[in-house]
Parts: sequence; structure tokens; C-alpha cells
Amino acid sequence: METRFNNFPTIFMKLKGDNGKLREYCALISPSAEYSIIPQPDAYHLGYTTGFPARPEGSRMMATCSGYVNAPTIVVKEVQVGRLSFKNVEFVVHDLPQETHFDVVLGRTILQDVKLEIDYKSHTLKIER
Repeated sequence: METRFNNFPTIFMKLKGDNGKLREYCALISPSAEYSIIPQPDAYHLGYTTGFPARPEGSRMMATCSGYVNAPTIVVKEVQVGRLSFKNVEFVVHDLPQETHFDVVLGRTILQDVKLEIDYKSHTLKIER
């Protein structure tokens, strides 16, 4: 799958939650992010209500602009990126600043399973298995 982006490598993708709801998001593609990230209100909307606030056994330590936080983790039933589909992907639940204009971040928890090409000069993004 190949797509164009403006300033940052973003893509529209879908998440299917525990409650069966399917929702579309604008995702920042970030190969340097250790985890994929979803905001707490969106995790609730997809049916994930356990683990808030973070418990040490179900959380990850994250560095943020305001210091380190212990953020809860969830396992999203399905992630759809174009024709590609991934089952049971771990996400960290942490709110993203609204100024970013991204709904979620796709990090290495999903990108480790794909071939990813980002061409910043031509503003194209290619993802394939």
C-alpha cells in the first residue's frame, strides 16, 4: 500500500476494539516510537475499561515532555492499515496533545511486522508485509 502525506508520515487506519466497534483514525507512523499509542477516551470508546489507572503489571514506562509516566497497556483486537490486518496489537494508553492533529501513533509494536518505506522528499509512505 502506498500513500502520500503532507508534513508528517500519517495514514488513515482502523482499530477494532473488544466491544466490536470499528473506528477510523489518523495515525502518525513513527518507527522510532517503542510503543503504539492510543488516547484514553478512544480506548474507552473501543471497550477497554480495565487497567485505568495504570497498574504496574499492565503498564509501560514512557518518556513524555513532562517527565516519565507509567501508562496502562491494552491489546487491540484488530488493526487495519489499508488491505493489511493485524490481530492483537499492544497499545499504550496515553493522551496525545490535540495540537499534534494525530489520533494515534503507530510504533514498533506494529511496525516490526511490516516493510516500511518513508520518502520525505516525495512525501510518500509505503507499507507492505
